[in-house]
Amino acid sequence: MTSQDAGTILGLDHLTLAVRDLAAATAAYETIFTQSAARSGTEAGTAECLDWAAFALDNTTLVLVAEAAGGAAAMVSRCRPRAASGA
Repeated sequence: MTSQDAGTILGLDHLTLAVRDLAAATAAYETIFTQSAARSGTEAGTAECLDWAAFALDNTTLVLVAEAAGGAAAMVSRCRPRAASGA
């Protein structure tokens, strides 16, 4: 199989970038893109328990993710109820 057989990639739906300091990274990308994050939140209902911010760009979305506030202990306590329920 050659690269021509695989077809052309026309774009990416989204790109996720893990960062250590979500607030600092969000501020930096707001400066680079000259726009505010389109959405942000905490994914406490997922196994990851991540804080995130997303930037809607012309042809993709950049999602910044960081360990949820409070560190690993907070991640464990936030994820434990979901894991215990078997969800």
